[in-house]
Amino acid sequence: MHAITFETIAHNGMINIPQQYQQLFTEDVQVTVWVKTLKKEAVINTDFRAISVASKEFTFNRDEANGR
Repeated sequence: MHAITFETIAHNGMINIPQQYQQLFTEDVQVTVWVKTLKKEAVINTDFRAISVASKEFTFNRDEANGR
């Protein structure tokens, strides 16, 4: 596997590969994106808390579940 580095701006989720590198991308590629700054609304909340669900009285009905 080989690596190249370039900077670009994403437009509607699309990243343009510079012309000088396009001939290198004729097969499957693995992409890693490094974002210089995130917009505040784009930050993903990773603050998860455990919850407890009372399921002792729950009766599972496989036919009902498969019918959904």
